[in-house]
Amino acid sequence: MRNPSFARLSLLAVLLLVGAGCFQKPAPAPAPAPTPAPAPQAQQPGPSTATRIAGNAIIVGDQKPGSSIMVTLAANDKPAFLVVREGKTAASTKLGVSDLLPAGESSAFSIALSRNSKDGETLYVASYADSNGNAKFDATDAPLKDSMGNDLWASVIISVNASEGPNPATL
Repeated sequence: MRNPSFARLSLLAVLLLVGAGCFQKPAPAPAPAPTPAPAPQAQQPGPSTATRIAGNAIIVGDQKPGSSIMVTLAANDKPAFLVVREGKTAASTKLGVSDLLPAGESSAFSIALSRNSKDGETLYVASYADSNGNAKFDATDAPLKDSMGNDLWASVIISVNASEGPNPATL
């Protein structure tokens, strides 16, 4: 037969071990691995927004037919004029010229046109430095360049379906 005191001692030992396991402080959870900071993400521009990093820029949107062209932003590294033309070249018919813009950024202004723009046409806005410093746009004024060294210009599609019309105030 078995020894009753051995059975009691064994039962007591098992109860102590099980009880000790139930009332033991839990070990702290390991610290989570550090998460690397997310890489900066460029903001997605809205219909009429943009971010300029540096240099010269012209931002215009598609527009409804009208007597002026609304410019969202013009950024230039020196005093300059914006010129609206029927084509991309200096030989194209000039339809309007802004006042002299100071170096830096100018926003939310319009350029009066010599005629109303027409549905379906594309007009071009180019930037010219006031090369001779006379504060008047003339043949001696040289085109500003973009970051790639190209003449700076932006196209404007004229459409009755455009979301915005030109601003009635002119520069």
